[in-house]
This record gives sequence, structure tokens and C-alpha cells, in this order.
Amino acid sequence: MALFSEPHFTDIGTGEREPIFYFFFNGWLQTRIEKGLETDGDMQEQAVNMYVAALLTEEVLHQPRPYFRDMPGDVLDVAEPLGPGARFHVFRENADARLFNDGIAEDPSIRGNGSLYFSMASSCAPRRGARDVTEALYFRYETYVSLLRSMRVHYLNLLARISEASMYHLQRETNEAALPLIREDVLDMALDAKNAYQRATTEEERSAVIANYRRIEDCVKTLFPAFSPPWKDN
Repeated sequence: MALFSEPHFTDIGTGEREPIFYFFFNGWLQTRIEKGLETDGDMQEQAVNMYVAALLTEEVLHQPRPYFRDMPGDVLDVAEPLGPGARFHVFRENADARLFNDGIAEDPSIRGNGSLYFSMASSCAPRRGARDVTEALYFRYETYVSLLRSMRVHYLNLLARISEASMYHLQRETNEAALPLIREDVLDMALDAKNAYQRATTEEERSAVIANYRRIEDCVKTLFPAFSPPWKDN
């Protein structure tokens, strides 16, 4: 998750262009101050601040979540045959979706405990930074949900202020800005699928790995045309 490199929207009321990530970042910080929950130099909380602002940016831009599932049982079915790196992405995507839903969207069709998914993501995080921030989101999940609900009321009239033309340019600029991290995530998932397939001992396990890989196959072909999953060699 990283959308920090200057995507913008245009405020229809004033005509001013504003970086969308920093719109969310500043609104989140202001909400923390109003609730008496300032960061005060806490490095883990500073990481959470960046994470939440990036999450909100991704949501308003409708960034794809190939591993998202509405129902808890489906989430576990997706994660079970995968390696630790891919499982981290599964649990993090579903935790993100529930954090956004609990704090902003409130869609009753989305089930499952966001705090639990952050805990599960933390347990298989590939890097210390990812482990620390998902652990913080697990421990203080309800606090962050409460902050998002306050932020929704006071700051998130954003969509009504974005013109269609501005949204088109915003999506294009953001996709370009996010490409390095998208490449990293897609490569991690592709390699995890390759390793999971090679470790599989039954046809059912191999079929599950291939089915999950299909969700990222187009991205892999675009970003890594030379990558060949092991089942292609059979």
C-alpha cells in the first residue's frame, strides 16, 4: 500500500488541486487531535497514520483486491493452500476491507472480524514493518474504527467534490505512482503460488493453487511476461 506520490483531485467548489493522499492524511490527523489521540512521536502510530491514509486513498480509487471475500469461511479457503507471503496479502486485504467497512461504508453483507484478520496478517508478515503496523491495527482496531466514523462525518464529503474528468486523471496518475509496489506484491504472490504448487501433494491442492493464481494471472503476464508457473511446464 503506497500512494504517496502526488495523485490529485480537483475541488469543484474552489477549483484547487489537492493531493488526495494528504487530504486523507490530514483529515485523519485532525480527527485524532479532536479525539485526544495525538500520535506524539510514537513511530508505530505514525506508521498506522500512513497506512490508514493509503487505505482510504485506495478505496476511493477502487483499487482491486483480488483476495477479498465477503464471508469468513471463503477467506480461509483462499488462504489455506498458499505460502506465508501470499497468506499475508489475503489476510491484509480482508482486514483492510473490514476496517473500511466498519468505519466508513457499513455494508451489512460483509462479514468477519477485521481485528482478527489483522492479527492473522501480522503472524505471517514478510517484513518487520508490515508486522508492526498490522499488529497495531489488531490491538487498537476499535479505536481506529471509532476515528474513521468521526472522520466520515466531518471530513469525508470527498466524492461529491470530485469531477469525472479529475477522477479519470487521478486513477491514471495513481496507478502509475503505485506501480513499483504493485510489481513487488504481484511478484510475491506469483512466487508463493509457484512454491505452493510444488509443495502440493494432491490434485485438489494443486487445483486450489491454480484457481487462486488465476486472480492475478493478467497482472503477472503484464508485469513479468517471462514468468512461467510450474503447471505450464507439465
